[in-house]
Amino acid sequence: MDKTIRLEGVGKASAKPDLIRVTLNASALDPDYGKAMDEADEYLTELRGLATAAGLEKDALKTCDFSVVSEYRSVRNDGGEYRQEFVGYRCRHALKAEFGFDTALLGKVLSAFAGSKAKPELGVEFALRDERAFAGEALDSAVADAKFRANAIATAAGLTLGEIVSIENRGNDGGFRSNTNVNFEARAVALSAKCASFEPENIDATDTVVVTFSVK
Repeated sequence: MDKTIRLEGVGKASAKPDLIRVTLNASALDPDYGKAMDEADEYLTELRGLATAAGLEKDALKTCDFSVVSEYRSVRNDGGEYRQEFVGYRCRHALKAEFGFDTALLGKVLSAFAGSKAKPELGVEFALRDERAFAGEALDSAVADAKFRANAIATAAGLTLGEIVSIENRGNDGGFRSNTNVNFEARAVALSAKCASFEPENIDATDTVVVTFSVK
């Protein structure tokens, strides 16, 4: 029977964000379906123009999600009973714009969007351009950790570590976004294109593998 050692390796990766992602949620509401769609299209055209004027590349603003749903509200009648009353059609655009880490540009972009007629809900995330390389770094570290520990155990037992017989990836713990949150008051942002200089937290990830080595 072949001798083996099977153990778990844990690897970590940490990197500074090099990408800023601005998210927007804009919506239009009207009892007339056509008018709701027209208003939503008007908002989208305006936001795309504002993005370019703020310094982003053409077509930088991408649609992540689009939906049209019927919206209702609860209305109480004279008898005290509630019924659902149709309000209109809600047309929603979920959008995002990504660009390199530049807080000055971020200030201009937020100011432009916050001052638009669409009055979108805004969010900011700090992320990585190359997520695959970052994930690979954590995975490489996990395999190296497993090999180091297996070699130490084999040496202590008077054995020689051989080749990898099997390897199983248990998955990544973490993500590709910084935990730094950006909160702002929309009116203040709309009045100024300035954005405070800051250094967001590093993006951290942990990966785990289970590796079986042969030993002699």
